Amino acid sequence: MLETLELKNFKSFLDQRFEFKPLTILAGINASGKSSVVEAIKFLYDDKSKEPMHFDDEPYALDDMKSKLTRDDWFCVSALWNGENLRLRIDLFDENPPQVGLNQVLERNDLQLISASRIGPQEYYKLNPLSKDAYLDKNGQFIFDYILKKDEKNTIIDEKLKYEDSVSFKDNVSDWLQIISPNSNLKLDITKDRKQVKPYYNDIEAVETGFGISYSLPIIATLLDSNIKLLVIDSPEAHLHPKGQSELCKLIARAVAAGKQVVLETHSDHIIDGVRVAVKQELINYDDVTIYFLERDANEPSKATKISVDSYGNLSEWPEDFFDQSLVDAGELL
Repeated sequence: MLETLELKNFKSFLDQRFEFKPLTILAGINASGKSSVVEAIKFLYDDKSKEPMHFDDEPYALDDMKSKLTRDDWFCVSALWNGENLRLRIDLFDENPPQVGLNQVLERNDLQLISASRIGPQEYYKLNPLSKDAYLDKNGQFIFDYILKKDEKNTIIDEKLKYEDSVSFKDNVSDWLQIISPNSNLKLDITKDRKQVKPYYNDIEAVETGFGISYSLPIIATLLDSNIKLLVIDSPEAHLHPKGQSELCKLIARAVAAGKQVVLETHSDHIIDGVRVAVKQELINYDDVTIYFLERDANEPSKATKISVDSYGNLSEWPEDFFDQSLVDAGELL
């Protein structure tokens, strides 16, 4: 498990330490530093001496990684993973920076990132018949190839995550999808050349449906996949009705209870409240949840306020601008 993360001179942070729990939530207004925390995890994990891993990004611009708030010519990202200290310090004038990161203690498929810019509904989705491995990129481009290959390998789903009597991986994905987005029973038609698949939801072509279904599918599938040890999800709420967000939080809580570590980056009060309800319903232990509220003033480093949750779902802190806009607007309407 990722236990701690320390950022020094990294992007909007000068010196910040985060303590991670099985479920860690990053909240805050735009440009407050949430994505920089995720990027630091990703940066530690990527091995730039090998082929690209999950993230398929352009090469890192190290100048952009170093904070503009300091004259120092270095930055450092450190982590504690299952008791093992990992540290990556980059000197901008070092021609051979060290290649040290989470990849030394994590297998290739242990860490999965789900981006906010996921693939929307399409008529056909690509399959990868040349590969036997289930691979999912951060945008969910190969989501149905991933589901089908997990199905073919009879991937075992933890009892805490199985939906009633569902057995196969695909059926569990479909059943949980219908809880989060009702009337969306999943059916897949594979083309004769086995290079593409055409999805239907309740016999309606995927391309005729909204974005909420396609955006939630990669999240559901990776939550059910016990091979993934650390799952980082950007904007799990995207295109989902508030009720769907609440139901998704219950599935996230079950996945955490089954042993998966999850990091959420969110702007949604429904996600926060959904997790609080899951705690109160004892789907997840209150001590397994932590929330960081990030904020930043102009020309100042990001700072993080740690918020804990008690067994009743109450929060230890409620900083200004922490999901209080509905109350502010309600006050204006009185």
